Amino acid sequence: MKRGSRRVLGLIMTLVMILVTVPLPELKVHAAEEKYGVWIGDKEFTSEQQTITGSKGSASYNPDNCTVTFNDFVNNNGDSGIHENSLLYVEKKGTGYVAVTLAGKATFSSEDSDVFGIFSDADLRLEIASGAKISFSTVNIPLFICLMVIWQSQGS
Repeated sequence: MKRGSRRVLGLIMTLVMILVTVPLPELKVHAAEEKYGVWIGDKEFTSEQQTITGSKGSASYNPDNCTVTFNDFVNNNGDSGIHENSLLYVEKKGTGYVAVTLAGKATFSSEDSDVFGIFSDADLRLEIASGAKISFSTVNIPLFICLMVIWQSQGS
């Protein structure tokens, strides 16, 4: 009887030793997605999406220094969407100011005269890096301004 129980105990110990030496599958713990509050069109930079593509090129965000770097990025007529009625939007996070640096080359355009190029509800410190070329154009603004001037002059 003792001999049988020793064998069973020996087999159990052998199995335990084998199981201890076999590596377990890696458990992946996903942190909650962090939102940075910087939008290009209707796409927000997040910890999961740090690059946004336009109709041409791309834009990437570095959360360590709050820099948006454009790589020949083109957003024609808001084809990347519009957020808060703007092509590039920076939302307020916390109580202090938000500092964003723009670098690289980008072109934003819209045919909608009600669309802002850059808009923020934060105290925004916007820095343009040396050598950056960022342009915004709204095709209908000159026509809109011209019509307003004509309307105002007819009204007086």
